This record gives sequence, C-alpha cells and structure tokens, in this order.
Amino acid sequence: MCYPGTELWVPVLCGMEIPDPEGSGLMVPILGMETDGNSGDATALAGSMEDADGKGLVAISIGAQAIDPLTGEPGPVIGAQTDPSAGVVVPIVQVLEALPRGVRDPGLVRRSRLFYSFSIHPAAVYEVPSRFQAPC
Repeated sequence: MCYPGTELWVPVLCGMEIPDPEGSGLMVPILGMETDGNSGDATALAGSMEDADGKGLVAISIGAQAIDPLTGEPGPVIGAQTDPSAGVVVPIVQVLEALPRGVRDPGLVRRSRLFYSFSIHPAAVYEVPSRFQAPC
C-alpha cells in the first residue's frame, strides 16, 4: 500500500498505524484490507468514529466501545467495513442483546442463513449429466 501523504510503498500489517484517511489528524490502526469492486484496488480499513461517551473522535480499534448505528445500543467493536453509500470506514459493533440465545458470533447467523438459502432441497429430483454417471 502507498503510505498516506507519501509515495512510499510499504507492506500492510494489521495494527500498523497510519494517518486517518478521513483527515481527523489521528493516527489510526489498520484493521484489515478491502478490495474496491470497481477498480480492483486494495484499500486499508482504518478510520475514526465518535466516542461512545460522546467525547469526540477516536480511532476505530478492536474492543473499543462504540454505538451500533442500526440499534443505537453500545457494544465492543469487532471489525470495520466500508459504508458503500458514504464511502467511509465504519465500525462493526457487536450488540450482545441483539443476538439469539446461545449465539456468540453474529457472523454465524449470517453464514447459516446464506447456507440454508442455497442448500439442495431433499425432495427435489436432480438430473445428473451423462458424463458424470458411472458406467453400468
């Protein structure tokens, strides 16, 4: 990645601090990388957020307290993603009260719904192409 404000290419390491891409003046840790769907360029997931106590801007970092933008509930930051409508990096907040009983990772709920939506229906009949059939 090209280090912000320079023309120096450096290897990206999670946790490495860079100047806030949004221009807050803070040094913020890189939480991951994301590929731009249009250009194919990789960009660092790093940025700033409003403090959970309303005391100003702080770096988005794993474990920091933040307010979930969807529910308005406080919780720990578990990651970051780019908001497609605004094009800025926003925190992913785990709101424990919003999880189903016994589920500790909200990604598991999302992945299980995706799995079941594409599962093969047991009562359906599928035709196997002849090139994949065993000779009798």
